[in-house]
Amino acid sequence: MSKLNETEIKKQLSDLMPFHQGEIHDSDNLIALGLDSMSILKLLNQWRSRGADVSFSALVEEPTLAAWKNKLLS
Repeated sequence: MSKLNETEIKKQLSDLMPFHQGEIHDSDNLIALGLDSMSILKLLNQWRSRGADVSFSALVEEPTLAAWKNKLLS
């Protein structure tokens, strides 16, 4: 099981938001950028399989890249 990293998280998010153009910034609201609940669940399952201990509600409560990195990489 390999640890997640910031580059991988950004790539996974970008892959699920094909209509968002440009870089995703730490302060961006990922839901406002078009990330839907099904996509969040997909990411969550991938991240949990890699050892991340995070809940759906924790991600939706603070849907910014900075908050997610804090939860996933700490």
